[in-house]
Amino acid sequence: MDFINNTAEHLENAGFTVFKNPDKAEIKKHFKITSKTVVLRPNISKQPEPIGNYAPIEKILVDLLIENRKLSIMEDMEAETVVNNALKSGKINISAFFSYAKRREFHIPKSINQIQINIIPEIVGI
Repeated sequence: MDFINNTAEHLENAGFTVFKNPDKAEIKKHFKITSKTVVLRPNISKQPEPIGNYAPIEKILVDLLIENRKLSIMEDMEAETVVNNALKSGKINISAFFSYAKRREFHIPKSINQIQINIIPEIVGI
């Protein structure tokens, strides 16, 4: 947890409002999205391997869906559209995406599952 505290201190000194792994009560009571809002969460064990210093897109997309449900960053359909468009691009490792979601015990919305069914034959050339 030290890395979260150190990072939070650095961001706060730079003028950001930082929420360190907020729970539901804190979100409900204090959370407000601004251009200077940052939410820090600890890493998840067994997450996809970073590429250099960056998280892979599959992790980012799953985390977006999860955090959107917790924080109401955008409308659910808007977040699902972002993920659907990324999956349709053919540049996402669909297996890594769904495996990570399963490890996070996150149930992928039906609209995204339907996209998966429709795009896999397209990607593999069937």
